[in-house]
Amino acid sequence: MPGLVYMLEGNLLGNAWLVGGYPGSERAAIAQLKTESSDSLRSALILSEEGGEREIKISNDLRQFGIDFPSNYSLLLESDIPQGAGDNEKRKILRLYKPEGSQGERSKDDSTIKKFSEARYT
Repeated sequence: MPGLVYMLEGNLLGNAWLVGGYPGSERAAIAQLKTESSDSLRSALILSEEGGEREIKISNDLRQFGIDFPSNYSLLLESDIPQGAGDNEKRKILRLYKPEGSQGERSKDDSTIKKFSEARYT
């Protein structure tokens, strides 16, 4: 995922990977996010790999940063990562979300969507 963030000309918040599936994963992710400013977190796009064995579910924990995810976010793009792509043992869904009311320019959103949709998962 970090490579995709850079391809989209984004900045990683917290750490390159916020990985789930391990004891303490959620606590570790929140600790990493606490190193960022609340403004940075509230204006960030959220890239989510849903259905994977390392999916992290911290929606409720994000409220401490003023983030109501997914309620106050709109889906920018969704992409299927088929079973067998890379080391995927099962199909996954990659979703890119934007905060509602974000001050981002529409042209930037269009550029991000175009890059995301052109990415190949192999």
